[in-house]
Amino acid sequence: MRSFRSKKKAFFLLTLFLAVFFSFVAANTHIPRGPEGKARQDAVRRSEDLPYQETVLSMIRPLEYSALPVMLDPEVSLEVDFSKRVWILRNFREYDEAGQLVLKEGRYGLCAGLAAHVHQELKPLLGERYSIEFARATEPDFFDTLASNHILLVISDRLNGEIFMLDPSFHRYGRPETFSGYVLHAGKDVLGSIQRSDRDAVFNIGDTMPLVIRNGSLVVFSVESVKGTLDPQNIVLAIGARRRQSSSGRYLFALRKQGGKIETLQEEPMLEQLLSREERVRLAQKLLSWMQAL
Repeated sequence: MRSFRSKKKAFFLLTLFLAVFFSFVAANTHIPRGPEGKARQDAVRRSEDLPYQETVLSMIRPLEYSALPVMLDPEVSLEVDFSKRVWILRNFREYDEAGQLVLKEGRYGLCAGLAAHVHQELKPLLGERYSIEFARATEPDFFDTLASNHILLVISDRLNGEIFMLDPSFHRYGRPETFSGYVLHAGKDVLGSIQRSDRDAVFNIGDTMPLVIRNGSLVVFSVESVKGTLDPQNIVLAIGARRRQSSSGRYLFALRKQGGKIETLQEEPMLEQLLSREERVRLAQKLLSWMQAL
């Protein structure tokens, strides 16, 4: 009887400890914000025990997931290799004299650029206790397929083996269990193109490059063939969009050259919802100048 009571008491104390522990975890969480400035529904509440929390949050707070300022830079040009069926954005990335990646206006970039910026700023501060590496992942809203190449950072505590995830694109920082819907697929110490200080970004024909996330939609740029035919007389330059958690998209604005003749396709209502008038005008001018130069 005494043994049974002891076991019962031990079980009760263990249950009480677990209840208190999980209540503490739930109560101490950070509510990160996405690139649209709205709190993510699946974000956790504030956590006070993340490594270098205030430093990390101050780093990612001003960052903005957007390639629009880069796309519209006069120095950025489009080149198409018709034989290899790839398209290249020349001068897409910028580096300083030390070979460090420089974000446009100090804040704009896509996932790889934002992650590389935070990595190069944070790594010297972590010391010997923590390691930091890049990871390719899928996330539930906009990059949810294996074809996605969303890049974030993983920080590991060498002392106790605990890991933390940091996604500068969506302003998220926390433990893996707080990243609902995320799946890590591969880790790496460096990003090859950035380590080599490659200034150009290369994509296959038909691939899309994200431009910005606004109003629940991902706006993208792509270079495409015309009914399977790709040459200087048959090519499409398109700005498209797809909504959160949607696998299909639609053109917002496109220039299609077929048989040497250029026509314009435009979806006015949605275009106006996602891009400002200045952005629409400048993008149209940019695409037209690129089309004429091909």
